[in-house]
Amino acid sequence: MATNLRPLGARVVIERLPLPNQTRGGLYLLGREFPTLGHVLAMGDPNTFWGDLAIGDLVVFDKFAGELRAIPREPQHFVIDAKDIFLRIRED
Repeated sequence: MATNLRPLGARVVIERLPLPNQTRGGLYLLGREFPTLGHVLAMGDPNTFWGDLAIGDLVVFDKFAGELRAIPREPQHFVIDAKDIFLRIRED
């Protein structure tokens, strides 16, 4: 469904990936605020972006970005502002 969407302006449709709440050593990380990971599914107007994002990029974004803009029937898909993206991760 999200691949048929085209956000307006400098907005991005993100599929949020679950973050582990347990460390390798077995400690649970409760009550801590972490940025979250997600894949870029769709992008708005590329002329309004300051970075070079591409569809399929893995990005780190603010935990509370897009909380009120969830896409119906797709609970892990959110529309967020491009300014809420902190980091792009690309595997070469």
